[in-house]
Amino acid sequence: MGNLDNLLIWDGHAGVYPHVDTDLSGLSYWREADVSFVSLNVYYDVMPAEDIFPVIHAYRRFIKNNHDKYLLVDKASDLEKARKSGMLAISFDLEGLNVLQGDPARLEELHGLGVRQALFAYNLNNGAAGGCHDDDTGLSDLGRQSLSTMNRIGMMVDASHCGFKSSLELAEYSSKPIVFSHSNPKSVWDHERNITDEQMKACAATGGVVGACGIGIFLGENDSSSEALVRSVVRIADTIGTEHTGISMDYFFPDVDLSSTLAGRPDYWPAGQQYDTKGITASQPSQFEEVISLMRKAGFHTSEIRAIVGGNFLRVAGEVWG
Repeated sequence: MGNLDNLLIWDGHAGVYPHVDTDLSGLSYWREADVSFVSLNVYYDVMPAEDIFPVIHAYRRFIKNNHDKYLLVDKASDLEKARKSGMLAISFDLEGLNVLQGDPARLEELHGLGVRQALFAYNLNNGAAGGCHDDDTGLSDLGRQSLSTMNRIGMMVDASHCGFKSSLELAEYSSKPIVFSHSNPKSVWDHERNITDEQMKACAATGGVVGACGIGIFLGENDSSSEALVRSVVRIADTIGTEHTGISMDYFFPDVDLSSTLAGRPDYWPAGQQYDTKGITASQPSQFEEVISLMRKAGFHTSEIRAIVGGNFLRVAGEVWG
């Protein structure tokens, strides 16, 4: 990567379909792209809550059986250990809190199994918070208790997929920085999954990070090009500063039929929001090099690029994970 060799690259969320039979050999795409860290999804609200533990244990077995390539991290300082050993650092994330089944104490068990990041609602309202495709009701008692628990145990609070009111309340009540791990500016592409300037500024006020998302329908007309991704990066940086800007590709393995999956649940992925697009694409880890080149051309300094592609998320992890 030119004069940015040994760059720490942090991919704040991978959209790999969480299932016990998912072939994680596709994680090699991140290693081959010299990515340092990826947050791997192990649950989203569409799944039955009881499915999470078989998924986590299957993923942990894969990582253990490939211990020369992958490291499940416990704290932010583990990233340096992984980099020195040529391994991809991994942690797990949740997309929604249906998995708690009303009990925030379950977060501690999940934390012990490697979950280091959780968003509160996946598109629709749940028992904890409101979703971006729903009549957002804000944080419930369960949501506030879960937030307090996550702040205490060291789990990153993610407002992606949440509704406007819920995301602002997460920013207001959190004692630690929050993130929008994979959310794009509405001012660039007007989609219900994207976020307003007010949401971005609320996140930044906590010391947090907004990560531009590489899914094509959230960037434009199914446009997952590096140019489209950098347009969102530039807008985030212009709005809240380079110190609060990040990137999360939300890349999914190529054998996933995303269009078929989305069509099967029109409640979670409603009509009129491009979810019926054939062949939905996502930016790939291999595009990081081109993205960095385009960021240089857009006028970002080397120190700003280092912060955006990894340093900012690492800083938040250091504050949150302890």
